[in-house]
Amino acid sequence: MFLRKKLYFWRINYLIIKIMALIREKDILQNLLSQKDKTVSVTNPSTIITGKKTANAGEETKLTIGSGVLTVGVTVKALSTNTGLVYIGPSTVDFATGFQLSAGDQIFIPVDNVSAIYLDPAVTGEGVTYIGN
Repeated sequence: MFLRKKLYFWRINYLIIKIMALIREKDILQNLLSQKDKTVSVTNPSTIITGKKTANAGEETKLTIGSGVLTVGVTVKALSTNTGLVYIGPSTVDFATGFQLSAGDQIFIPVDNVSAIYLDPAVTGEGVTYIGN
């Protein structure tokens, strides 16, 4: 008898939780539907930053000098002429911690300042190009 009451109690709790979840989903859907006719404006960035950076192997080198302020982020692409890997990351980047780019590889990084990105090529004189906004 006790076990039957306990199972009944747990079943009621389960149903209450399911009902609460359905009510929450209904509220979310109603909120989304009420937003469907609203206009959203998107401002295109007014500045595009581009550059090319090469560096010495074993030295962390900042991608750009100056502010390099971005709205969206930056795409970094390893030079097609690179013979070794280029490592991308923060100011402490090296071969053990950096994101590896082979010749021609690219990555988009959603940062607000291109100066936050450093490179460390495996071969001196190799590097990357970048474009951002």
